[in-house]
Amino acid sequence: MTQPSYNIKDVYSEIFTTNDYFGDDNGQFRVNTQHKSINDYCGSWRDSGKDDCHNYIQLAICGFIYLLKNFKKYILDYDKLVEYAILWLSYKLNEAPKECNIKLNEFYTKYIETNNHYNNIINDDDNMTYKNIINKKKDLMNMDINEISKFNALFYILFFSYYLSHLGYQDCKQFSLYPISFANNFNELNEDSNNIEGSLYTQILSTLSNDYKNLKNIYDDKDKSCKFPDLPKIEPKKNSGQNTLESSVEKSVKDSEQTLRQPSYNIKDVYSAINTIDGYFYEKNENGGSSLSVNESIHQYCNYENTTEDGKCQNYFEMASSGVIHLLEMLNDKFDSKYDKLAEYVILWLSYKLNRHLNYSGTNLNDFYTKYIETNDNYNIKINDNANDSPNYKDIINKNKDLMNTNEISKFNAPFSSLLLLYNGIKGNNLDCTKYSSYPKLFASEFENLNNDSNIIGNASFRKLLYILSDDYNNFKNKYGNDKSCDFPTLSPVKTSSSSSIASKLIPGLSAFAIPALFGIAYKTIYKKKIKKNKEENET
Repeated sequence: MTQPSYNIKDVYSEIFTTNDYFGDDNGQFRVNTQHKSINDYCGSWRDSGKDDCHNYIQLAICGFIYLLKNFKKYILDYDKLVEYAILWLSYKLNEAPKECNIKLNEFYTKYIETNNHYNNIINDDDNMTYKNIINKKKDLMNMDINEISKFNALFYILFFSYYLSHLGYQDCKQFSLYPISFANNFNELNEDSNNIEGSLYTQILSTLSNDYKNLKNIYDDKDKSCKFPDLPKIEPKKNSGQNTLESSVEKSVKDSEQTLRQPSYNIKDVYSAINTIDGYFYEKNENGGSSLSVNESIHQYCNYENTTEDGKCQNYFEMASSGVIHLLEMLNDKFDSKYDKLAEYVILWLSYKLNRHLNYSGTNLNDFYTKYIETNDNYNIKINDNANDSPNYKDIINKNKDLMNTNEISKFNAPFSSLLLLYNGIKGNNLDCTKYSSYPKLFASEFENLNNDSNIIGNASFRKLLYILSDDYNNFKNKYGNDKSCDFPTLSPVKTSSSSSIASKLIPGLSAFAIPALFGIAYKTIYKKKIKKNKEENET
């Protein structure tokens, strides 16, 4: 672990103080006038009478300058100084009211290049101004805010935890969720495709990792009962000539519009295959009752101990298990060995299919896996017989088995159903929009619900599914939605696991205004002790 030459606890305490000066709490702009010193860099902006968004940006400007200036007293080198300040700025802009919608590079152009405060010389160094040191790390400013904001949750946990330590409040039991959440998010970022040797991504990840380990040591020295998980070693991928933060599951969002990713496969053929297997067995209503319609092809992969001599599936679950193998087999040619993508579509279909039948709508996919996949010998067959390194069907499912471990997957059933119906409605490369006019609206409504669900956007695997649905809808819209009778709503960009979603789950409030409500007596006691101690020192 790299030991910093500066007092890291003081650095993060400074960040917390600056961050707490202003913010957006549930749509209400607020300023904590307790922190008077930050006003020195704000001028007379508050006399302008402009709206809260203007005020928020103005405070971000002076807060950024304040941090740059005050970090120098902790003897941070210039690179590290700017790195922390930009991490805070990213976090703060991401917390801004929605109508502000400002990106880091836009912030630089509008508010740094044109602000004379940034031309001030630092600590009598004639060769170095604030603008100069920012320019040394301007590549950080050029990141899309949706990309650098991946680090916001980790950064928030650090500056809040260090601040508690600075106050002398280190109740490990009350804050046990923090280190666990940090470790879980860190593992996800460590496995991200953007973790490349020499990249900015890896540089930031290393900084946050070192700061977590130093925090762990601080708490461990005070209380051995603290449970801080160990972080894995950062394992960046070999540099392939690109230094980008674009994720395989999260494409950059440009100009507030989602970038449409063109698939390497024919998406129409994919949904055609899914609809074909889906039609092999289904519940139909007739004569006031229901019955199961079955195509004989579904029985091909029903190999269980209780299978009858004719080898037929005995129930709906066994048919669904057989359907999974059918689908894996049919989609394999479509995806050209992109097994992750293949499994994601199959699991989407399986969840949807089980919930289509009233008697099985509450089925837990993990239980289904144990009873009907692990016990089916057909899943041990290699998907490509001619390839020695080919995975079997079970291997492919196992790589994405985390999707089966939660009931959240069922939230995707409704939008996935709409896509199946829309793609199934294509006849002769045309779509009769009058017959399917309600489905785009239904899809868009369900998609927005998922995109605002913290349990979905806070999970990398579910975000991948959200990108799949978004891309498949947008590809469909671009190809078949040009008819005037078609009305395809525009989807919002897929959100990332920013601190506004993750940190708000961890801690209901993100400022000192909300902390007393959360921590109650404990928080007040800390300040009472602090005031009492200061009073006693003054009297002596």
